[in-house]
Amino acid sequence: MFITIFDMGVAGAAWGTNVGMFIYCIVGYVYFLRGKASFSSEVNSLSYDKGVFQSIMKMGFPGFIMTIMGLIQAIVVFNAIVNNGTDSDLAFFAGANRFLFFLMTPLFGLMRALQPVLGINFGARQYDRVKKSFWLFTRTGIYLVAPFWLVLMVFPGESMSLVLPDISFSTQDLMNVRIYMLVLPMLPLVFMALTFFPAIKEEKHASIIGLARQLVFYVPAMLLLPRFLGVEWVYYGSTLIDVIVTGWILMVVMKLFKAMSPKTEIENEKMVTA
Repeated sequence: MFITIFDMGVAGAAWGTNVGMFIYCIVGYVYFLRGKASFSSEVNSLSYDKGVFQSIMKMGFPGFIMTIMGLIQAIVVFNAIVNNGTDSDLAFFAGANRFLFFLMTPLFGLMRALQPVLGINFGARQYDRVKKSFWLFTRTGIYLVAPFWLVLMVFPGESMSLVLPDISFSTQDLMNVRIYMLVLPMLPLVFMALTFFPAIKEEKHASIIGLARQLVFYVPAMLLLPRFLGVEWVYYGSTLIDVIVTGWILMVVMKLFKAMSPKTEIENEKMVTA
């Protein structure tokens, strides 16, 4: 019942978002059409700009890759459970995955808010602000998810009963969900990094990491580990992969931060002052 209500809520939220965006477009069009903007605009003109188009494609490609790879991951993981587990294993993983996605929802909002902050400050060569903003949003994400994560880790059975009511969980089930949720405090760093890369014109890192996570790690692991070690390795393998990828992302972020030379920032400030 809770899953059905949650699905209805998600569908309603998506519909509401689409209606809201349509209204927003209409209001914006009328606003510019009446000439109320503070700058000159030709709202009815349509033209193709190769540079702008390429820039949009480069920034949007990592998100496209992550969406496609997420679909591939879901197919591989669910097939691994179907081939090596039971219907109960499939239902339990679906519930755990839904719970994890629900707890990640605040991070999506932080990602959207962080992108313009990073882009504007990077464009202005205020690299210190870029770094501070990144860590501020990462810490905020951790603060948001940590309380729920702690409750879930301490009371996994009661928490999972919210999405799978009237089901008794085994000791292995509770261990599996704890293992699966171990990565939640790391995800703010991952999410903010995936926003950080395109914002500073390093979108290639997001694309490479997204492809490698699924094709190099996930697909082989989910095809082999559950078959030879048991269905619980869907959880263990997923967590191990995410820990490795998080470490990889952290190293890339720190390398890019180091490349943002303080000397360049100081020279820029002197130029502005002059």
